[in-house]
Amino acid sequence: MYVCVGDRKTNVCGYAWRIGWGRTSFYIKPRYAALGAVKVSLHGPDIRHPRPGFKVDLDASAISAVRTAEGRFVATEGWLPRWFLGRSVKPGVVHVVRFRWTWDLFGPGLRSAPRPGPVKSRDFAGLVPPPPVGDAIDVDLFVCEKRPYWPNERQARKDRACLGPLRNEAGHYLTGISVKRSVLLHPTPKVALPQQAQVGSNRVRGVGLAVDEHEVLWVREQWMSKRPFGSEDAG
Repeated sequence: MYVCVGDRKTNVCGYAWRIGWGRTSFYIKPRYAALGAVKVSLHGPDIRHPRPGFKVDLDASAISAVRTAEGRFVATEGWLPRWFLGRSVKPGVVHVVRFRWTWDLFGPGLRSAPRPGPVKSRDFAGLVPPPPVGDAIDVDLFVCEKRPYWPNERQARKDRACLGPLRNEAGHYLTGISVKRSVLLHPTPKVALPQQAQVGSNRVRGVGLAVDEHEVLWVREQWMSKRPFGSEDAG
């Protein structure tokens, strides 16, 4: 499954994310090589893993490609790998990740992320329209033990906002829902707002990752200053 927010009229889009499954796990990675070291693993019970649970970490196998693509990262010392619990929504359903794209990332003349690229016909690919001024597009992901779950499913299906489900070999599901929210009524947690940049040439599209007080991982695309990345390792 692929998820991206973009404007077909202006051809400005955000970074695309790939969501897949394995034996007992689900995996989330950016499609853009410069961000390719970011990996979110949603592990179910499996004797091959020391513990089930949800984790964000760096993918060592992608570091070389990231450096080639001139990717950079800045992280709080000791923060990675970061295990998180997710927020229980109902028995057997956990809200694990919230992606956020705010209105200021889109519009005529703004620098776009790379185009998402082609996908295979058997894969699900969702291009979500960008939000109006003052709003954000959130994509919330849920891990479900027994059956797929979407909040307010009847309305979500009318709005064509349901993503998935994906099903791993253990019979667990991963679902998603796209929601437009006001950033005033539903602000981004301060912990997920690192290194913001003002309008100008000294900014790039970046991604901030943080775990909020509810143990949900936020993945927020935002404008970030180039300065903190000048001397950091690629990642």
